[in-house]
Amino acid sequence: MFGLLDKALLLSDSAFHEKNIIFTINNLIENDYPFKFIFDTINNRIKNIFNRRISRKDKVVNDVDLTVKPSWLTYVTI
Repeated sequence: MFGLLDKALLLSDSAFHEKNIIFTINNLIENDYPFKFIFDTINNRIKNIFNRRISRKDKVVNDVDLTVKPSWLTYVTI
């Protein structure tokens, strides 16, 4: 279930979040998930996702973003 919500939020633009969450909820209801489970899980997951984004924004030191990981791939031109 986390995968559904992660895809609905992390892979889409914020303009589509509401529509995607509603779509996810409807799919879970159609598959007989209990309402309390659906909404408790979705609320907790949304809190985790947005708290993680906020904490990453706090990790900027001396104008260097510490959340950016170096790429291990290089381009070689011949």
